[in-house]
Amino acid sequence: MAIQFDQERAHGIEGFLIDGQITSDGSLALIETNAQEIDYFERPVSKRDWKIRVLQADQDVLCVELKSLPLIPSHVDLFSDGTILIVQGRCVKDGAYIEKNARHYSIDGTLLNQFTLGDGIAKVQIDESDTI
Repeated sequence: MAIQFDQERAHGIEGFLIDGQITSDGSLALIETNAQEIDYFERPVSKRDWKIRVLQADQDVLCVELKSLPLIPSHVDLFSDGTILIVQGRCVKDGAYIEKNARHYSIDGTLLNQFTLGDGIAKVQIDESDTI
């Protein structure tokens, strides 16, 4: 699927696009923020606001605002029920502490679960059976 942003469409993007990917249903999921600079190695991670925008056929299907998120999402995908997985590609381990770098959100932005996927994640994808 190709999405072309014309001048009117580009104004719907309010911040900076960090990443995006095509989901298993063919949607385009985008990660947006207003932060002009991102340091993926920053610890502790500054809490920032993020938007997850899901597009189909050049139309917004969903826009979820995530407020004061204590991680830097570098990957996004959707589960079959439309809920959102965001993942921070880097994960710090310090002694017994292991950073939780994955979060599962409802479409209204409610945190459903958080967990650790590990460090050095280059790609994330959820398959048709909702396996990450």
